[in-house]
Amino acid sequence: MEKITIKAIRAVDSKEDTIGSIIEHTRVLEDIGVTSALRLDFSWCLDPETVLILAFHESLGMVGGCRIQYGYDLKNLPIYKHLLPFESDLDKKLGEPGDERCFELAGLWVAHRFSGHGLPWLLTAAAVSVLNQINAERVYCFAAEYSLDYATKNGFEVLENVGSHGMVDFPIPGIKSYVLLNRSTAALRSAHDMERDRLVGLRLSPDQVRTETIKDRSIEVVYRLKLPQRVISLVPLAGYQKKQRSA
Repeated sequence: MEKITIKAIRAVDSKEDTIGSIIEHTRVLEDIGVTSALRLDFSWCLDPETVLILAFHESLGMVGGCRIQYGYDLKNLPIYKHLLPFESDLDKKLGEPGDERCFELAGLWVAHRFSGHGLPWLLTAAAVSVLNQINAERVYCFAAEYSLDYATKNGFEVLENVGSHGMVDFPIPGIKSYVLLNRSTAALRSAHDMERDRLVGLRLSPDQVRTETIKDRSIEVVYRLKLPQRVISLVPLAGYQKKQRSA
């Protein structure tokens, strides 16, 4: 049986893993020919609020990942910046969050050397399971058609009032993705029953070993999802970066 480890880290806590994930993600984007059309922004690397979910294969190394990125303000999220030129009344369509802490589940990638193993599902579930640790109250994401099922089963709902019934061009014109929002990250009310049970299990025991069955294939997954305690920052990211530059 194959074995992988899925772990959660803060981007600022492991420079090696963070840089490795950027390199691997960029390689995937290059392979599908979208790198030149995207304005890649890596400022999240300096933000102590950003959490990476990374998958490591016992012999293939880092094979997948995604990030949970804090917006400090809805307008700072990558999804908002992408949609703004194309959508009117975007604040209303995305649902003005008030005082809720807004995050985005972004940058999900799987290395081609490990494709077809259902890793997007495992990464999405792992990411949703750690949202309670970072006090994430509203989480947005883009989902390609092939990964939409993973997102909805884990509590995300399509925002039908954005684009064409929730579908927009992303990451480039000609490639369609859905815009989704998870409004119930604490109670997981929107998650499907079976997935909710898995998510609760991972929240109760974030460090555990499970045998997961995907597409009639079993894989041993070592979960290391417990994050070290950190005081929640109330300083906007721009202020944080300015402070870092002046240090």
